[in-house]
Amino acid sequence: MPIKGYNVKYIYNPKEPARCTALSDVSFEIEEKDFLCVVGKTGSGKSTLVQTLNALILPTDGYVQVDDFYVTENKKLKKSLLKDKSKEIKKNNKRYTLLRKKIGLVFQFPEYQLFSMSVLDDVMFGPINFGLSKEEAKEVAKKALNDVGINESYYQQSPFELSGGEKRRVAIAGILASNPDVLVLDEPTAGLDSKGKEMIMGLLNKLHDSGKIIIVITHDMNIVMNYAKKVFVMSDGKLIKVSTPHELFSEIDLADLSLEEPAFYKFKKLLKYGGFAGNLDEISEFNELIEEIYRGYKHDK
Repeated sequence: MPIKGYNVKYIYNPKEPARCTALSDVSFEIEEKDFLCVVGKTGSGKSTLVQTLNALILPTDGYVQVDDFYVTENKKLKKSLLKDKSKEIKKNNKRYTLLRKKIGLVFQFPEYQLFSMSVLDDVMFGPINFGLSKEEAKEVAKKALNDVGINESYYQQSPFELSGGEKRRVAIAGILASNPDVLVLDEPTAGLDSKGKEMIMGLLNKLHDSGKIIIVITHDMNIVMNYAKKVFVMSDGKLIKVSTPHELFSEIDLADLSLEEPAFYKFKKLLKYGGFAGNLDEISEFNELIEEIYRGYKHDK
């Protein structure tokens, strides 16, 4: 299910003096099987961009296409895009609930999407809303909670009494339970300890391997290095670079984007500046780096 954006523009408060252009003519393509990380400094447009994907935000101009869904606030443009489409497609384009079944979004602040009296009820809400029976919803909710490390002792607790990391896990479970084709997560590991981060990212990697598109907004460049297949670099409301993680860390000045360079790439630079003679340019994994250092050591001997 490829996702495409065409000259996407979004303006907050367009009719007020405090208007702000959050996205400016952003065009992109997200392909099937992508594990995409979206990076950039705070205020660069990352969260706004991903919220256009399932119509939580409607582009002021331009549009996002997901299958036969066309997301835009420009009524004239949308009418033109749907002109030759079937009655069913035109009807579905009035029901963004169907799009949100395909693309699930976990917000940066999980409390924004927690609202039920208990953890289990909260995670059951999506599946029930999308047509499952109460018993079916309970089963998929329990599985989703187990997948994110929330056991049955939490089921009847209020989600608002949980820690920040626990709230984040429950919010992720709430989206997983609806089984979307595309999973979008805004800073999914914020507030988690190292074990929690490893669990969540391992789960996302497993979901990606099963065929889902994964999109992650993050400031954690180790996540980008270890999991991303593709990277969108945002700056001042524009998509300035589409790259692989290796290209990102090798070719772009991360300091200009207020991003922290992974320790792996810092170490490579220290080796190079320290006079290490091996070829480090194409190395992107620790095992490869260790092997190259060992070869250099044997050569010096």
